[in-house]
Amino acid sequence: MKHRARLAAAAAGVIVLAAGCASTDSTEESLTLQVFAAASLQEPFEELGEQFEAQHEGVEVQFNLAGSSTLVEQIRQGAPADVFASADTSTMDTLVDAGLHSAAPVDFTSNTLMIAVPAGNPAEVSDLSSLTADNLNLVVCAPQVPCGAATATVQEAAGLELAPVSEEQSVTDVLHKITSAEADAGLVYVTDVLRAGDSVEGIAFPEAASAVNRYPITTVKDAENAELGQEFVDLVRGERAGRPRGIRVHRAMSTLPRWMLIPALFGGLFVLLPLVSMALQVRWENFGELVSSESSLAALRLSLQTSATSAALCVLFGVPMSLLLARSEFRGLTLLRSLVLIPLVLPPVVGGIALLHTFGRQGLLGRHFEVLGLQIAFSTTAVVLAQTFVALPFLVLSLEGALRTAGTRYEVAAASLGARPSRVLLQVTLPLVMPALLSGTVLSFARALGEFGATITFAGSLQGTTRTLPLEIYLQRESDPEAAVALSFVLMIVAVLVIAIARRRVPA
Repeated sequence: MKHRARLAAAAAGVIVLAAGCASTDSTEESLTLQVFAAASLQEPFEELGEQFEAQHEGVEVQFNLAGSSTLVEQIRQGAPADVFASADTSTMDTLVDAGLHSAAPVDFTSNTLMIAVPAGNPAEVSDLSSLTADNLNLVVCAPQVPCGAATATVQEAAGLELAPVSEEQSVTDVLHKITSAEADAGLVYVTDVLRAGDSVEGIAFPEAASAVNRYPITTVKDAENAELGQEFVDLVRGERAGRPRGIRVHRAMSTLPRWMLIPALFGGLFVLLPLVSMALQVRWENFGELVSSESSLAALRLSLQTSATSAALCVLFGVPMSLLLARSEFRGLTLLRSLVLIPLVLPPVVGGIALLHTFGRQGLLGRHFEVLGLQIAFSTTAVVLAQTFVALPFLVLSLEGALRTAGTRYEVAAASLGARPSRVLLQVTLPLVMPALLSGTVLSFARALGEFGATITFAGSLQGTTRTLPLEIYLQRESDPEAAVALSFVLMIVAVLVIAIARRRVPA
């Protein structure tokens, strides 16, 4: 449990970076929203401030970043604050006890301590006990500051007595003494180490799990901009304002040139008109009879089964391939990516010929399988291989882009807390890119469902074995055109339903 807590804290400390959007009406007059926030929140809050200003015309967000206890004292002395975000619950309780809050505080993230040392770690600090070494210049936060209270907690948990040369009023001051090499080591938050970049190194220690700081936020009593303050709190918590979506869409559309609507309209009509035309050609009075023949149902059932299997294989092979392409740097990487994605632009029939020369009876591998009594070509297995060949790049392309966008700092933070690579992959990396993984899987399924050229070339067309729905439609086109149109409409509806369901389940 302690290990899980440390891992969760590393990612949660910066989770506010991914908080959701809130929309609002334009503000006609210029207003200033005063946000008092713990110093460790500087980077994520500044990004949220820019986001808030972009959504609220005429509003400027000003931050007062300092130690939480210092901020409470300033508010008690009458400093104009609309929002207060503390680095721990006890300091927030001080504000509440003084009756200076206008709404119940809510927790929005958490954080843990980490040892910070200058780049290169000249004092060779290795763990918490090494901070007791003689002649080590250690700086920590003062006890009345949340990071100082957390420091006292981890000292007690470890049974150590630290002797700092300075007790600072904020974690930012501690970090400054580390980055300037005035101190050999300091205790700061994980998020502070992350935002310091290469100027410091972070050293995790197990005792940090005994002092997980929860960050609460609230609006301040008698705030000048109470309503705006609450909207900022909602933004931090990732909640959407309860306004019609049309307002947000209208504001976004207002930034686009109107002439773009014309080619967008023609593009939409180019895609939709053929589908509508096909739907108009369906003989609806005989629709059930046309699509319920034995061969049609067998083809539909085979298509769904093989497409699902192909999508699973795409996940099995595509996730490792995407990780390799996104996280590796070596000569020839561009060429490797091109080879992996080549089925996207390769004519499917060419892919079928390539598979036939690989897995066919006289193919590179097929001849050896034939000796073992395994025949792949012209079998259901061949259908799955053909579908996987053409669908795999769709998952790789989606997932690689998401991995590059997500970056590696969450993974580095988790690894610094002792998580093994497999644990980092399963509990940090994959959850971060899960929307892209689900989207890529659905695209792969849809592409496999519509595969024709590679399948007929490599697997052939045998009812119940290799004749998928696209092949059945092609066959019916000659013998029963009305059935071909009806089956085409069924295939289109299945594809639309699959994509629509996935879009509803994949978080935006």
